[in-house]
Amino acid sequence: MNTYIPPPDFAAKIGEQWELRVLLPNGKEYRSEPEILSGLVEIAELIIKYTPELSFQESYNDIVPGHSISVSFDDPVDEENYYFWRFRSFEKLIYCKECFEGIFRNGECENPLGAIPLRKPRYTYACEGDCWRVRYGDEIKIFSDEFTNRTTISNLQVGEVLLFTNDNILVELQQFSISPNAYEYLQTLKDIVDNNSGFNSPLPAPLVGNIYNTNDSEEFVLGMFIAASASKKSAFIERIFIEDPQLEARIINSPEEDEVPSPIVVYAPCQESRLRTSIKPANWVY
Repeated sequence: MNTYIPPPDFAAKIGEQWELRVLLPNGKEYRSEPEILSGLVEIAELIIKYTPELSFQESYNDIVPGHSISVSFDDPVDEENYYFWRFRSFEKLIYCKECFEGIFRNGECENPLGAIPLRKPRYTYACEGDCWRVRYGDEIKIFSDEFTNRTTISNLQVGEVLLFTNDNILVELQQFSISPNAYEYLQTLKDIVDNNSGFNSPLPAPLVGNIYNTNDSEEFVLGMFIAASASKKSAFIERIFIEDPQLEARIINSPEEDEVPSPIVVYAPCQESRLRTSIKPANWVY
């Protein structure tokens, strides 16, 4: 999967019209319908609240603890406004690499003894410098003020941060002001994702975006190009005093010099990726 990263000085203005054009090496061309950048609605308040029984999670088959994320904001009066929320969290790592049936050498896990098994089934390696794990919310949170058009929206829940670990975290939330077409697309996508009520549940609408093949009107193209203004707020959450057990097993061991062949390696680099970074997040406290 390829990612386009705009230049550092890129900026869009409210009211501007934007569209996407993609030209592939094989000559195929894809375009999107135009999107107009909606007016910005700032987050007035970010509310983080911990509860031991946050929500039921199928992956754990249980009700799990965590923090709810809620927002308050001033919704413009006499306008149709549509919102979409996305968040990510950062937690500082102690260990940056785990090797199973191997040890860390030359940037990867390997067994220098060949067929001879190592003394331990797993070896862990501390981070070589600061490193943060990045997690992303996996729910689609959208809102329309069609029936609640008023000046202030208070304490609207827009996300959940599960207690994966008891380590301190930084939560960074983005509130997007989106177009009606983008809202309808995300609503359809949400219906598809949430449509798990059994065979008797109604079928969701077709997931039709705004991207098309300029030379083949019959080709069905997945995806949606969205132009949106965004407001961002972050909150540092101290979780070291939470007594509820964390959801993930904690890594507590590391290699010892007399257990692995030379050269002894006890550190691993923080490999930059979408899920990991060595760049200190803004507003990180410790």
